[in-house]
Amino acid sequence: MTVQESSEVVDLVTLMTSTDRAAIYDRLRAAAPVVPCRYLDGTPMWLVTRHAEATQVLTDPRLINDSTRHGRINVAASQALPAELARYFTGNMLDRDPPAHTRLRRLVSRVFTARAMTRLRPDIEAVAGSLLAAADRVDTFDLVTGLAEPLPIRVICRSFGVPEDQWDRWATHSRALTAMDGGAVAAARGLVDAATELIALKRKSPGTDLVSELVRINSTEDDRLDDTELVTTVITLLGTGHESTVQLIGNSLYALVAHPEQTRILRAEPERIPAAVEEFLRYFSPFELSGLRFTDAPVEIGGVLIPEREAVMVALVAADRDPRAFAGADRIEVTRPDAGRHLALGHGIHYCVGAALARMQAEIAARLVLDRFPRLRCALPLAELPWHNTFVSGPAGLPVATTDGKE
Repeated sequence: MTVQESSEVVDLVTLMTSTDRAAIYDRLRAAAPVVPCRYLDGTPMWLVTRHAEATQVLTDPRLINDSTRHGRINVAASQALPAELARYFTGNMLDRDPPAHTRLRRLVSRVFTARAMTRLRPDIEAVAGSLLAAADRVDTFDLVTGLAEPLPIRVICRSFGVPEDQWDRWATHSRALTAMDGGAVAAARGLVDAATELIALKRKSPGTDLVSELVRINSTEDDRLDDTELVTTVITLLGTGHESTVQLIGNSLYALVAHPEQTRILRAEPERIPAAVEEFLRYFSPFELSGLRFTDAPVEIGGVLIPEREAVMVALVAADRDPRAFAGADRIEVTRPDAGRHLALGHGIHYCVGAALARMQAEIAARLVLDRFPRLRCALPLAELPWHNTFVSGPAGLPVATTDGKE
C-alpha cells in the first residue's frame, strides 16, 4: 500500500498547547490510525492514534529510537539545545536501541530494583502524611501544589541523596523543561549543572543512596556508565522522571474529585485502589506522547506504508482511549478489568524503569486522601480549575474543602 493521503496535517505545537486535546484526539483516531504531522521544527512525521498500531510501533524492531542512525529530526536542535547540552538529553536509555539500550538498562536496573523501591514505601507514606497534615490548619487544601507536586520530588531526591536545599532546584528545572515557554535551554543547563554537582558530591562523600551506587559502578567496575552517561542517567531518572509522577498523582486525585461515583466504589473496596491507578494511567497518561521512533525500513502501520527514515510518534493518551481496545474507553471505570493493558508507561524494552515507584506513590496518595477527606469535594467548579496544557497534561491546582473532613 502507498502512503495515505490526508486533508489534515497535525501541527504538534498547536496540538500540545490546545485546551481541547481530547476532542482532537477523538477526531484524529476516528479518521485514521496514522495521520501526517509536523514536529516542533516543522519536519514532516507521522502520529499514531490507535491502540493496536501504537503497540506495533512500540515493539517493532524496524522502528528505532536512535535519531543519529536514520532520523530526519534533530531533537536537540528543535529545542535549540547547544551541542554541549544536547549530548546529555539524546543519549539516555529512551534514545538508544540494543545493544546500547540493553547495557544501559541493565546497569540502571541494578540500583532501581523492585525490592529497593518497595523499601521506600514507609518513607513515601510518612512524607505524604506530613504533607497532608497541613490540611488541618486551613479551610481549603490544594491537592496538586500541596501533595502531587512536592511528594515525588521529595521521595526521589531523598532516595537519590539530593541535599534538601537542592530539592526545589530540581523541581523547578524539571517542570520548566516541558513547559513549552521558551525556557528549555535554561532548564536543560540547570539540570546538567545540578546532576554534575550531585555526582561530584557523591564521589567525595558517598552514601547508601541511588546516585552513590551509580557512582560506585562508574568508578569501580569494568562494565560501567561513562561520565556523560552518568549525568544523563541521573537527569533522566531524577529530573525528567519525577515530572511524570507529578502528573500521575495530580490526575489520579482529580479523578477522585471529579467522579464521586467511582470514589464511592474505592471507599467501599479500598483493595481496588491499585487497579484504579492503572485506570487513571490509561485515561490520562502522564506524558501524552511517546518518544520519537524512526523507520529503519519501510513499515506498514494501520494500512499506511511509512517509508524508510521517517519519524513516527505515538499519541499515548489517544491510543489508550481507543474504543477498539477498551469498552467505554471515554469513561473512567475503576473496576475496569483490562486497564493494565494501557501504554502510558511504555511497552516492550522501553517500559518505564521507574514504573513501580510511580505507581506506589499514586496508590499511597489516593489512599491517604480518601482517608483524610471522607466527603471529598472541590472548592471550585471543576471547569474553573487551572490546567497544564503542554507535553504533560493535568490540573495545575486542585483545591478541596477541608472542613467537610474534620470532626
